[in-house]
Amino acid sequence: MKNKTFYILLDTSSSMQDSEKHSRATIANKLLSQIVVDILPKIFEEKDSELELFLAVLAFSTEKIEWYIPITNIESLLGNWVDIDNNIFGGDASTGEAIKIAIDDMNINLYGLYGEKDPDAIESTILLLSAGESFVGNPSYEEALQYNNKENPNYYPPFRYSTRVAIGIQADEKGKEELKKFGRISSLLIDSGFKSYYDSDELDAQTLFDILDAILLYRFKMFLG
Repeated sequence: MKNKTFYILLDTSSSMQDSEKHSRATIANKLLSQIVVDILPKIFEEKDSELELFLAVLAFSTEKIEWYIPITNIESLLGNWVDIDNNIFGGDASTGEAIKIAIDDMNINLYGLYGEKDPDAIESTILLLSAGESFVGNPSYEEALQYNNKENPNYYPPFRYSTRVAIGIQADEKGKEELKKFGRISSLLIDSGFKSYYDSDELDAQTLFDILDAILLYRFKMFLG
């Protein structure tokens, strides 16, 4: 049976806190609730029975990086999302470290402990939710993005070939430009009108469903084809 993991990297730095100026934590929780409670159950219903879908949510900041939802078959968590409290958001955005943790996890899922590729594993999908501010950490955001580069001695094929989409949560222009560097989608998805970066305010429920339906299932449909 084919299997695919959907990683969500959630920025829980202080820049994502609700404040008089922003409602970023509320928006992020709303998006995540829509994904887990509404959208993934629909995708689960329409997906082929020969595909297993897994979800993992990694919350990250310089104060703490943790798996808010460790890798879990979506069938076992359908309809369950617990909002992240506004008080949890703090520190700076250790985005590069979060990307590296996800890459290491993908590497194990796709290649195992002995470097032999799982023939049933389909390249992962990564969704980054962030305001695009205060990127720090080791590796840095820019260094982590270089794992996509074949010329990099630390090149990671699973990251290069993953489908990657960023959503800017009330991001300013600088934040948007930073987040746009993260994305990668296939030419087929681009030709179908999809993008690798979205502002949170352009995502109604149907648009979000269409995006996730495309980035989670198109690769599997290619295998069937």
